[in-house]
Amino acid sequence: MPLTFVSDRQKGLIPAVVEVFPTVRHRFCFRHMFENFRILFKGRHMKRLAWGASKAYRAIDHKRAMDQMAKDNKLAYLWLKDVPEHTWARSTFDLSSKCEHVTNNFSEAFNSWMLDVRCKPLHMLLEGYNLKMMGLHFERRIKASEWERDGKVLVPRAERILQNRMAKKNRYRLFGQTLYEWCVTSHSTGNRWDVSISQRSCSCCVWDITGIPCVHAVAVVMNLNGDLNSLVDEVHKVSTYKKAYASGVKACASKDNWLEEVHS
Repeated sequence: MPLTFVSDRQKGLIPAVVEVFPTVRHRFCFRHMFENFRILFKGRHMKRLAWGASKAYRAIDHKRAMDQMAKDNKLAYLWLKDVPEHTWARSTFDLSSKCEHVTNNFSEAFNSWMLDVRCKPLHMLLEGYNLKMMGLHFERRIKASEWERDGKVLVPRAERILQNRMAKKNRYRLFGQTLYEWCVTSHSTGNRWDVSISQRSCSCCVWDITGIPCVHAVAVVMNLNGDLNSLVDEVHKVSTYKKAYASGVKACASKDNWLEEVHS
């Protein structure tokens, strides 16, 4: 699976990622993009359209927000269009990463986690970072083992999302075309979605992008008494989480050993 980077669009990072990782995907944090956008284009309406275009799962919803922006403020539209859409618009993300995030908030959490060592001299920073990562990997290996012992198939986040969608399944009517192809309509709005169990896809695009069955697919699978866990992408499973932290992190050399290696 190709790597996907999410950065704050610093100019130095863009060519560096291309040079060092020429085959990876590189997304831009839309929160950082929007901070620059709103300096020029103010107001709640522009904010709603910009974030709507970024967060839309379906290409048609992205286009609707962008078309409205083009009508209301052509310069704002051109400002966004000048940035490749596959770097900031969720509806254009490749389907291999199964990550729907349009911001890099997780990087901000990492920066906060590193505050106590990031301003120290280089050798102390490296040792501090090494110890932090060693502890983190150990804790997560223990956590994965506990989940596995409890019989959990999915990591807690994916499990919570599925539980929430299961609670909403009665809001929809189901019409089967074949065992694996269904039409799902909303009781309240009459909106329709096409679900393909065999392709793990829905016309809402949530399942396709995130790898977790959307509420429409959940309604179908529960009607068929199927196994929802088996339809969740591997990246959200405890077994994959466990593999990610299986090797652990080894302790690096102490300051004295580090200096000896440098001078040897």
